[in-house]
Formats: sequence, C-alpha cells, structure tokens
Amino acid sequence: MKLNFSPQSIFKIRNKIYVNNIKNFCEIDMKNLSCITKNDPRFYSDIISSNDNYICVYDIPSINIYSINMEFVGNISTDNSLQNFIIDNNNSILVSFTDKFCIHNLEGEIINSWKLNKNKKNYDRTRYITNYGNEIFMTDTNYNRICVFSYEGNLIRSWGKFGNDTRDLNYPTEIIIYKNLIFVIDLGNFRIQVLIFLTNLLRVLIMTQNFIVKTL
Repeated sequence: MKLNFSPQSIFKIRNKIYVNNIKNFCEIDMKNLSCITKNDPRFYSDIISSNDNYICVYDIPSINIYSINMEFVGNISTDNSLQNFIIDNNNSILVSFTDKFCIHNLEGEIINSWKLNKNKKNYDRTRYITNYGNEIFMTDTNYNRICVFSYEGNLIRSWGKFGNDTRDLNYPTEIIIYKNLIFVIDLGNFRIQVLIFLTNLLRVLIMTQNFIVKTL
C-alpha cells in the first residue's frame, strides 16, 4: 500500500480505517489495501478516535467530542503531557499521559486513573493506546513493546523487543484493533505491522517502507 505523505495517526470510524497527519487524510480500502484520499480539515489532527456514537478530535489543549454526525458535544481539558486517547464502546474516553492514565466519561469527569512509570533515567515515555473488549493495549514506545492492561490498571501481558525481524519493533507508535487485526505503526522500521489474533498466537503481516504487503 503506497502513501504520498508521512502518516502520523491511524484510526477507525465505524467499519473504516483512516490514516492522516495535520495536512492529509485518507481512507484505507480493506479489500485491496489501497488508500483513497479525502479532504476534510476537521480530521487534520494529531489524534482522532471514534466509536459508533462519537468522534473525539485533539484540538490543543482540549479533546473535542462530536456526535457521529459531527455535532459538538463537549470537551475535556488536558495538558502538554498528553500522549494519546481513545473512546471505547461504552463511551468512556481513555487518555494516556507521560506519567499517568485517566478514564473519563462524556462529561469530562475522571472515572479512574493510575500512575505510569518513567524510564530508568526518569525521562518521559511515549505511549499510544487502543482497546479490545475489557483490555487496554498500549505501545511502550521507548521500550519497543506492547503492553496490555485491565481497566483497573493491572498489567496483563506484554510482547515485543527492539529489532527489525518479524514481531520486532523499533519505536512503535500508533496502534488500533480492527476485528481480529492489530495495526501498529512500527516507525523506526518504516512499516506498519498487522498482527492477527490466532488463539494465543500472532500471525504477522508486514507493510514495508514501500507499503508492499507480505505475510510472515
């Protein structure tokens, strides 16, 4: 799959997947893995997330909440340590910061929160998130791994290590789950890894720097 711009974000709205940056926006055709360019400035943003009812768009310094028809609902105030956010199917908004994780309702109230560790040198760590059922998937970018948490903040499992082989990661950033597929932007390896759930195993599709798909 070939892009004519550098992707910053990958997200889905209902049953469609999109890739964007602050000036470009395109839809991924899942049948033939091609991109269809779209023109809609409302989606020129670093971070976007949606479920079947609402779309959340990052508009510094707030997260703006819209109905699926793009009617304004409200916003959540954040600070410059925000890393990523998603809205789940229960209309809870999950927000990762450099040193904490918060779960908000649509009114902006915090339902739950917990602290996140910094690295050994006390530097901030980059984290992107998605969810699947009652689990939260988080890319721990600085440690080249993916961690899975419960909604109570308990670490369930993790995988990944630095490298460029199958299932290796080099500065993983955005992550989404579509049906049984996990899409991860493997930025340092100039590719998107697509991991397929097969019971407890993961089969890997690699989208290389030229966005040519191969199965591993």
